[in-house]
Amino acid sequence: MDSVAYCTVPPIGWSCSRSPGHTGPCAATKEEFQSSLDLVHYPPRVYVGASLHNAAKAKKVINRLIEAGVEITYDWTCHTPGTVIGAEELARIGVLEADGVRDCDLFFMVQPGRNGTHVELGIAIALHKPVIILHEADVEMEPKTFYYLQNIITHTSEDEAFNNVMAILRNR
Repeated sequence: MDSVAYCTVPPIGWSCSRSPGHTGPCAATKEEFQSSLDLVHYPPRVYVGASLHNAAKAKKVINRLIEAGVEITYDWTCHTPGTVIGAEELARIGVLEADGVRDCDLFFMVQPGRNGTHVELGIAIALHKPVIILHEADVEMEPKTFYYLQNIITHTSEDEAFNNVMAILRNR
């Protein structure tokens, strides 16, 4: 006896134009999304790293990414200098930040960064994440050997960096 193929739920991001449970081939088409991204299985995730003293600029980037439909894996900008006290609190935040880098699809570094930002960059490099570095055009960026790795792209324009982030996330 020949088995009959029944349409099941199409893959995420696809919809079937035929009636539910129909027999025969599925007429699935890719769905259109409202976001500026074609979301496939989940919202794309980005971690934005910067110096705590550069939190305002990082928050601006974070807000722009959120408006475009991107999930931020951890928003550390709520911490201002002097608000985190004690080793336990620092350890808790350190785990959240490391997990944020681990769970992201792309690491976005806002220069100038300090030691913590470079630790985050190291985690992203070790995990083979694409990296975008944004630095001011009129401020010379101190060259670091790791800034020139293949998966790292540097921009001096926030718009160019943002557009590149969106293109990378679309193609993931």
